[in-house]
Amino acid sequence: MKTQTEKGKFLLLFHEFWKSVNEEDLSNLVDFNVLGKTVTLHQIEATLYGCLYEGAKVKLLYEKEDIVGFVLYHTIFNCVGAVRHMYIQREHWGNGGAKDMLNSIGVKKFIYQTWKKNPPVEFLNHVGKYSKKIDENDRIITWEIPWRTE
Repeated sequence: MKTQTEKGKFLLLFHEFWKSVNEEDLSNLVDFNVLGKTVTLHQIEATLYGCLYEGAKVKLLYEKEDIVGFVLYHTIFNCVGAVRHMYIQREHWGNGGAKDMLNSIGVKKFIYQTWKKNPPVEFLNHVGKYSKKIDENDRIITWEIPWRTE
């Protein structure tokens, strides 16, 4: 992301994602103490900055000038990608954008989690046949999927 406009577009898309997946509207303002100063941010912005502060990297999916998808991820030992959040606007599904974003990370395996109460049914119908459930609790299912960047 090179410009403030791109950052703003990404933040709006992240907010859209958060509302649809986590069923929360984080548009309220919150105060933080940063180096002795109080900073006010929208809660969604603080949530995104929290992911980035913890080392998450971002890949964006563009359609012409518009950001239509993203993946926030961590790499582990340069061979495993841990997907923290991934989202593509519905009208851009099925054109290979998700595969392109994930291929650009260059790992051999991905680990991702889904909510039990709000699973991404269409996504799991598509990749579930390749994924293996590796952990489950009362709220979250953790999956692993082998990945070839071909």
